[in-house]
Amino acid sequence: MDALTGLLNRRGFDNRFQALMAKRGVHSLILCDLDHFKAVNDTYGHSGGDAALRAFGEMLAAAAPKDALVARIGGEEFALFLPHTGRDAAMLFAQGIAGDTRALARARPAAAFAHHGKLRGCGTRRAGTSALCHAPGG
Repeated sequence: MDALTGLLNRRGFDNRFQALMAKRGVHSLILCDLDHFKAVNDTYGHSGGDAALRAFGEMLAAAAPKDALVARIGGEEFALFLPHTGRDAAMLFAQGIAGDTRALARARPAAAFAHHGKLRGCGTRRAGTSALCHAPGG
């Protein structure tokens, strides 16, 4: 468990991900990276950066389906595994996350997304193939 966000950490995600990928069907993986996050810490301090990470993690967890895996896999990198979800549905979900991120920035400017962060790198994976999309955050 990631102590800051309460989400799965990379190890917990990897362990569960491998087991779920072994199951038949189409699955999708969405990767989220908060761009320019160093600027958030530089502008608002590490406590502001921590607040931004917690807010983003809470938003992802609230938006994700019950059977999804949601994790903070690195500093400002997050992953969502959507079992039994095809590429088109995952792309729509990723676009929704980008919109939610913009709304979070407007509602909680102290979380420092408004001018410094955007969501990028939303990818989907289907049985060994992958496709990346760009979900602009601003």
